[in-house]
Amino acid sequence: QKCNCQITAVTSSPPLKSALKAQQMASTVTLKVEMMCEGCAGAVRRILTKVEGVDNIDITVADNKVVITGKQLNANELVEKVAKSGKATQLWE
Repeated sequence: QKCNCQITAVTSSPPLKSALKAQQMASTVTLKVEMMCEGCAGAVRRILTKVEGVDNIDITVADNKVVITGKQLNANELVEKVAKSGKATQLWE
């Protein structure tokens, strides 16, 4: 598969309301982000390191999984910021 690092269109899915309530202000938020390579992961990491309250970011490209830990993280804000990179982004179910 070809990497989509250069794609700029946003294709995010809205988070489930139940998951959103549970994770809205949390110390750990897990996202599912469409990533094809380490370049994609780097772009996601660069975005998330600029978000206030983020302490650690653990990315597994093979699983499209991003685990963010920090203080009073807003799940909505994290989904929106990552989705702006053009990566399909949603809360991990």
